[in-house]
Amino acid sequence: MPLWQYVAGYAVMFAGMFAIVLMIYASCKTVIDDCEKEAKQEAKHYAKVLAEHKFQEMLATTKYRMWIGIRIVDEMRKDD
Repeated sequence: MPLWQYVAGYAVMFAGMFAIVLMIYASCKTVIDDCEKEAKQEAKHYAKVLAEHKFQEMLATTKYRMWIGIRIVDEMRKDD
């Protein structure tokens, strides 16, 4: 066999190995990105639930003061 056939065979073999390594890398990268996205969504949901509980607790412990204006009217009196 001529030398160029050996070189071409090794080039094709290395290209195939490189393609396999790239596919494995792309798969791992996709899984990592999906895990990060899911973790962010869970953190946002947990933060909302925690904020709602904190808000309900604050409402339950808050003392309200109401200032009501009183107007006294004598309904028996006629203003003719």
